[in-house]
Amino acid sequence: NQGANMVFYDLVADGAKIQIMCQAQHHQVGDFKDSHANINRGDIIGVRGFVGRSKTGEFSIFPREVKLLTACLHMLPKDHQGLK
Repeated sequence: NQGANMVFYDLVADGAKIQIMCQAQHHQVGDFKDSHANINRGDIIGVRGFVGRSKTGEFSIFPREVKLLTACLHMLPKDHQGLK
């Protein structure tokens, strides 16, 4: 999900899910919009920041830096298309 000053990602690894809650006010490295413009589903990203909980109580990472490490060359199917 994207907004003008906030972007959400779900980091999924080994069956665990952590929310990445990117806010423009915490972003310190580079331009906020440029950092998130080329990130798509399935890409491998690196984040640096601090850990906390969102307003809804979900465990989250609040990054100060987001970097695209590797682009996904084959688009992953969405959950409703059979991926579990």
